[in-house]
Amino acid sequence: MSGFRPRNGLLVAVAASLAAAGVLAHEGATGVVAERMKAMEAVAADVKVLSRTLKSESTVTADVRSRVLRIRAQAHDILRLFPPGSNHGNTLARPEVWTQRDEFERLARAYDEASERLVASSAAGNLAETRRQFNDLTHQCASCHRKFRASQGEMRHSGEAH
Repeated sequence: MSGFRPRNGLLVAVAASLAAAGVLAHEGATGVVAERMKAMEAVAADVKVLSRTLKSESTVTADVRSRVLRIRAQAHDILRLFPPGSNHGNTLARPEVWTQRDEFERLARAYDEASERLVASSAAGNLAETRRQFNDLTHQCASCHRKFRASQGEMRHSGEAH
């Protein structure tokens, strides 16, 4: 739709960089670190498609609803993917995830709540509200990434102390 301009350009850029960095990041990543990288890559892929789809579609499609549900499932699981002690190995998570845990958990809850609102609006078939909620969700992602996600150059590798 011509009037829709998502405010999520930063997140789409982050999604693209996550996808590009994924192969390098996964080398040597194990356990929950590898699991969270895969989860983040899956969300990034869904966000990229949703951004494009919500611009062009005139209705909320079944594909949009399916992708939104996958994002919500990951949002519900986000804190489990960052347990204490998972700050070692090949990771893009900054040490602040653990040293500023209250703030990280606050942002994770905001992301989870945004995912719930996105699911509700897409389930109702309300395209305008789905677009608004998608923008809110991507804003929540970008807020957390700015503070708690390292750049590719800052990636920490196996054996480094944190």
